[in-house]
Amino acid sequence: MAKIEKMRQLGMERTKVHDPADASYTLFRAEDGELILQIDTYGSGSRGQPGKKSQTIQFGHDGLEQLKGILKNIREE
Repeated sequence: MAKIEKMRQLGMERTKVHDPADASYTLFRAEDGELILQIDTYGSGSRGQPGKKSQTIQFGHDGLEQLKGILKNIREE
């Protein structure tokens, strides 16, 4: 699990589109009242245990603000 506070952009030498996988999201408030977006991903059909939760990522206030800015500035090339 990871709570994202800050992201930075990196270039990649090689890119590959991954196999599709299911995901779910939950919005909740932490004990201090901070709104948290949690995204869970589940193993794809090609994994050893398809459907098993494989990753959990949480975004707090700062991470959400940065993510919103990134999404707002995306331009199709």
